[in-house]
Amino acid sequence: MSCDMLSEVDHGKETWKVKVRVIRLWDAINPNSKELISLDMILRDAQGTMIHATIKKFQVNKFRPLIKEGSIYVITNFKVSMAADFRPIENDKILNFLHSTKVQEIQDPEFIATIEQSFNFATIEVLSDQNGSRKYLSDVIGLASCIGHIEETQTCYGISKIRDIFLRIEDERVKVRLWGEKVNLISEESTGCVVIVTSTTVKKMKEYSLSSTSATKIYVDLEIPQTTEIHKSYSSQENIIEERMFEGHLKGTIEEQMLYNRRTLQEIIEITSESDNQEKFYTAKATITSVNTTDEWYYIGCDVCNKKVVKTDNNLYCSKCEKEPKKTSPRYKLKLEIGDSTTTMGCTMFDSEAKKLIQQPASSLIDSEYGDINDKTNVIQKICGKTLIFQFRLDDYNLKFGYPDYTIHRIFLLNYKETPKRSEVKQGTLKELSETMLTEENQNDDASLSVNVRQGSLLKTIKKEPISEDDEVSTQGGLEEDMAISDEVTKKNVSQEELIALLYPVMMTATTIKEQNRLQKHVDTEEDFWSMLMMME
Repeated sequence: MSCDMLSEVDHGKETWKVKVRVIRLWDAINPNSKELISLDMILRDAQGTMIHATIKKFQVNKFRPLIKEGSIYVITNFKVSMAADFRPIENDKILNFLHSTKVQEIQDPEFIATIEQSFNFATIEVLSDQNGSRKYLSDVIGLASCIGHIEETQTCYGISKIRDIFLRIEDERVKVRLWGEKVNLISEESTGCVVIVTSTTVKKMKEYSLSSTSATKIYVDLEIPQTTEIHKSYSSQENIIEERMFEGHLKGTIEEQMLYNRRTLQEIIEITSESDNQEKFYTAKATITSVNTTDEWYYIGCDVCNKKVVKTDNNLYCSKCEKEPKKTSPRYKLKLEIGDSTTTMGCTMFDSEAKKLIQQPASSLIDSEYGDINDKTNVIQKICGKTLIFQFRLDDYNLKFGYPDYTIHRIFLLNYKETPKRSEVKQGTLKELSETMLTEENQNDDASLSVNVRQGSLLKTIKKEPISEDDEVSTQGGLEEDMAISDEVTKKNVSQEELIALLYPVMMTATTIKEQNRLQKHVDTEEDFWSMLMMME
């Protein structure tokens, strides 16, 4: 029986047979719980067609020993479905392994002669089009003009390692930030080499800023024509290699960053302008004493640059991007009063840091159908009384003119090793939360709706099937390809904490990024977690 080509496969049947090389292979990891989501790969056939393939978590032990990166296989009996956002290649289909899928490694002399790697390198023009886009991940190649040290940063998921690489691409300076274990894929010794970084997300502020995902791979001076061309184009140019000056407030561990230029609030207020090279970053330990939610506590921001958009006639306009934004969203701008033993201070906390404390985006409060505006802002008021380490960036308004309002650059949670998850009810993984709720609710005879029933109801809601009070869910069942989120679960008044726990087994059965993407539309708390979750595939 002859083999099918990847360009021919579709969702019409499951008896396909293809001959392919595994050109990339990676584990998709949940950034919150650090648990495996799936084993993913990119397959390439003799015609050069590539497709993203995925193996569900519960099938990984069966197939992992059979698959090696770079080897050639005949794969039969699999399902093809539509790919969703954050595609690692430009293909609108994804190949899903089934329990009945067969994998046979082969030695094919003709196939072995084909190239072992294939990329879709993004030009600067393409990166501009990809700015803020969720559809595709981007592969880039450039000369590494600077490779930074491994540092630490605090995120919604805890402490993460980071490393910044600066690439010269078409004479543009492009920053690539590696996250987590990806920092170990390259060392500072590769400065001056041609570096390939695959499967990145793209943002542009002052310069292009790319971020790694679970699918990211790095290749240094790979023997392909583009490597030779780039080395040749920069061989006659001087001062290409740059020495990065690391800012003091970013150096060292989180503990060291928390202590950087530590002052009392009174000492910070008394700091005045002395020189243009004056230190502008200071930290202080203080307690939030009040939050002003009477005035505007959010603004509508551009999703590309985060700046406030203005309304002109019937359109929105972003002055930083100098155009109408493609997408906008509400973003926090909280006016706080904080205090320590020396004095009190007025300050402003913006969206990224506010979400660490409130644990949900502004959009989820604004869009909620429950309660009036006072009920919604009460969620914000709960941050009062919290003691944190605040990092301030002083500007000319503070240093020269003594303006009494200070901008919070970063916050550090004092129990930073136990960074709050999406719920304050339990610390730990989603799985632990789900299991805890099962135990607790089974012990509660007055529960109006058991967890098992709620899981079954949720799954049927997603599938748009009738909901019955005696339904139970099987965590082995997959989600329908054409599933859609309805409002039925919301109407049952399921709390965010319960919904997170209920969704854990459902989320683990999602067979494609598309399904996880649709789940995100229902659970919109901590949107960054769900965006990252989708990228992990």
